[in-house]
Amino acid sequence: MSENLTTLLQLLCEIDPPEISRQWIDQHELRDSAEALIVEGALVPIANANAVVCEFCDEQHWIIPEYIGPGHCRGFCPDSGYHSFSPKLLECFAVDDAWIVTALATTLSMRPRKTLVDGCSILNVGRARFGPYACEVFFGRRLHNPSRFENAMATLKEKTGVGVALLLTSTRLDLLPGAVPERCAVIMAEDVLTVSRGKICLDQAAILGALREPAHLPKGGGVGFRFSPGFRSCVYGNQQFRFSDKQALAVEALHDAWKQGLPGLHQNELKGLAATNQRMAQLFSGSSAYGTLIKNDGSGLYWLDL
Repeated sequence: MSENLTTLLQLLCEIDPPEISRQWIDQHELRDSAEALIVEGALVPIANANAVVCEFCDEQHWIIPEYIGPGHCRGFCPDSGYHSFSPKLLECFAVDDAWIVTALATTLSMRPRKTLVDGCSILNVGRARFGPYACEVFFGRRLHNPSRFENAMATLKEKTGVGVALLLTSTRLDLLPGAVPERCAVIMAEDVLTVSRGKICLDQAAILGALREPAHLPKGGGVGFRFSPGFRSCVYGNQQFRFSDKQALAVEALHDAWKQGLPGLHQNELKGLAATNQRMAQLFSGSSAYGTLIKNDGSGLYWLDL
């Protein structure tokens, strides 16, 4: 299963045009993986090929098949004449988008989408939570193509709005022809998908890391959250918070502690940094950020849940 998944993500999802023939499968070193993907339903039959590569002479050229009876076709080679072959050689297969959505949704313990949107270059898997961040999850392939990439980015913006998006892709990130929306984490699917005991698994820690600190953004920011320069406002997942001057000072101090890798700050430290005599529960009374973005251990230690 592990080799099959690698074959699907690294090769078959990126083929352009996105289809393979039985003849290609029979001659390829990844034949066993391709056959297994057909059995699993990841590759599905499409219209038969209208020509095959001649296998009967040394010169590479195409021959046109002629149906001559049940289970029999023939093709004419200018060098060696007519040759018979099985119609099975004409079979063609393509990656099934619905299979990908179902596999990813199952991995994320979500109900698969019932329908796929025609004309979209990315597949909308559904909404999943990674740590504190609820994300709209997508899968995209062949995004090196500029028109497919532009279509995918338009779909991301439409479906996600001001929320957070996670785009898993089989396309190498250095081949993407443009920039992605600010609050979208883009991850190579092969970097976070693994196989354990025959089942596809997702590396949640790697995804959470990308939401906190994507490599393409300046250090200190992530797509899962955004703070204004003065920490007076914040977007956190799909929520928005506003803070008073003293609240903003406390949030900034907690953000600095997070960047330094500290477990948090005691409220006595925060009182001094925020220039207040109020306890944190009093300072953030009525704020929806308290208990969501701002966490505590009940004994005075506070941190940001980033």
